[in-house]
Amino acid sequence: MAAKAITESGITEIELVQGDITNLAQLPSIQLSETFSGFDIITALWTFGGILKSQKQAVLAHWSAFLAPGGRIVVDHEHYYRDVATLERRHVLGGEEQKEGLADAKSWKECRQQLQQLAKSAGLVTKTMERLNLPADYPDNTEWSKQAREVWKREGGKDIQPSRAYMENRKRMYVEEQRAKWRAQHYFVNHKIVAVVGILTLSEAQMEESKEEN
Repeated sequence: MAAKAITESGITEIELVQGDITNLAQLPSIQLSETFSGFDIITALWTFGGILKSQKQAVLAHWSAFLAPGGRIVVDHEHYYRDVATLERRHVLGGEEQKEGLADAKSWKECRQQLQQLAKSAGLVTKTMERLNLPADYPDNTEWSKQAREVWKREGGKDIQPSRAYMENRKRMYVEEQRAKWRAQHYFVNHKIVAVVGILTLSEAQMEESKEEN
């Protein structure tokens, strides 16, 4: 599909290569040389999330070696616990999409911290970061959490705060209840996971090292 789109566009300065994104060294055409100092930008949206958690740090460090001085890496990162971020619905006949924000501030904070730590461990600096599945100013729906805490108290947990696992499980139950309710009214229903998109750059130490090598 990409090759067809490029051909139809008439653009001739694009080269398509196929290989393992976790091992760019296997692609001869993109190796650093006197005529190629690296990429100005590496975009891995809807890609980075498919890499195993245990490999993410190493992959980021590997990609950073292919950045030109001042280059950037753009990645998306899903919360490790896959917290539910939104519940969305749209009627089968069309109309405006309705969206509920279900994640609390803690979930978004944790997700940002996870990506920041990954970047730092790989020798990268996080320049900017935004919510991926929900605008930063979108009001979160906390009704489900109030209901979950009421159930918790009725079940005997009056003096103890419910665990994170309990709350997330209740949230998923709420999602399934809402999914059944709105589908019965002929709505398409979907949910998304807490995720952020970040722009990462080389640290000052890495930039100096890259300049010396070039």
